[in-house]
Amino acid sequence: MSAVLSQPAWVEEIWVEGDSHMIEGRDIVCLASANWASSNRVNCHLLMERLATKNRVLFVETPGARTPAPRELGRAFRRVAAAARGIRKEREQLWVLPPLILPKHSLRSIRWLNKVALRLQVQLAARRLGLTTPILWSFLPYGEGLIGHLSECLTVYHCVDNYAANPGVHVPSLVAAEERLLRRADVVLTTAPALFDAKRLLNANTHYWPNAANTDLFETTLDAATTVAPDIAAISGPRIGYVGNLASYKLDLGLLRRVAADHPEWSFVLIGPEGIGDPSTDLSALRSLSNVHFLGPRSYETLPSYLKGMDVCMIPFQVTESTTYSFPMKFFEYLASGRPVVSTGLPALERFRHLFRRGDSPEEFARAIRESLDADTPKARESRLSAARSHGWDGLVEQISAVVSAAQSPAAGVTRVRTGEHVGC
Repeated sequence: MSAVLSQPAWVEEIWVEGDSHMIEGRDIVCLASANWASSNRVNCHLLMERLATKNRVLFVETPGARTPAPRELGRAFRRVAAAARGIRKEREQLWVLPPLILPKHSLRSIRWLNKVALRLQVQLAARRLGLTTPILWSFLPYGEGLIGHLSECLTVYHCVDNYAANPGVHVPSLVAAEERLLRRADVVLTTAPALFDAKRLLNANTHYWPNAANTDLFETTLDAATTVAPDIAAISGPRIGYVGNLASYKLDLGLLRRVAADHPEWSFVLIGPEGIGDPSTDLSALRSLSNVHFLGPRSYETLPSYLKGMDVCMIPFQVTESTTYSFPMKFFEYLASGRPVVSTGLPALERFRHLFRRGDSPEEFARAIRESLDADTPKARESRLSAARSHGWDGLVEQISAVVSAAQSPAAGVTRVRTGEHVGC
């Protein structure tokens, strides 16, 4: 169901089984919100690798939205080296472009230069690959600078975050870019109720679905053939686990430290990169606790073997201007693994309250963990699996494709805001 301005609240769109609506035979230029090789596989990875089975995809890695901190200079140099190597092929029909821009978004002249540089790099890559009248699919507000410059037949804004609430970004220019993109996009996709409510005010063709899980992968956690990874097996149980970015602008580090300190009988296992998006993240207080174990990033394909070693999975997020607008991808991934879930009270998860235990204070969070350890049942596990299966990526791609296909139908066509040119996919 498309968003209309008279709707009083968000509506999650429901998929009805029927003929396949997968986009097919198209060219797609995707401005992604992550680098392809990131250990955190997010929306842009999981969606584009599926669309690439039936379409040609140019995956443009995130150009970044803030100036790197000193501790990130190594990453910045690697970005320059990757850009120097140019386009690379990662799948049969998927190519990756690492763009190069100047990371100084607070200066108007640099922003203009970056817009032109990004546009030229994407144009050259699309021309080299022979992409014609592509769908422009942007996960970032800065995608608005590409509209009207790729002979695109359709523009999709896939909004997965409240970008203006991220640390270190230049808020005025980012908000202005997003408003322009919202007004010019043909379709807007959102992943949290708060995002839907905010974005539909500027674009009536706005849709909402919560983030999905790669159920085929994460359900293997329950297979007898899946063994517990040796490094987590060596940690004494019960094990309370977290998988994802360890960044202070999302994690409630104070809550986590208090719970871990009060319960030395539990082991807390943290898997993922540290400080992505927030280089000021300080994990020293957690590192001082002997029952908190940092395993670092692990490859996406091996996560089931780590989840199998966890007794409870947690989402200890702060409720902030950032997390209010987010739907953690790990939620349905945890459920697909069969593990009980404990989370703080994130607004996007409220509709799924029956699928997890909630704790907002250290005492409540610890109580929720204890209840999850003591009271998990086969019926509860089956309920979690059923919910995850109904929110899998394969089904979500079909739903999204149906909306995009309707917008790109030859009868409808598309009118470019900038040029007035009438284009059909």
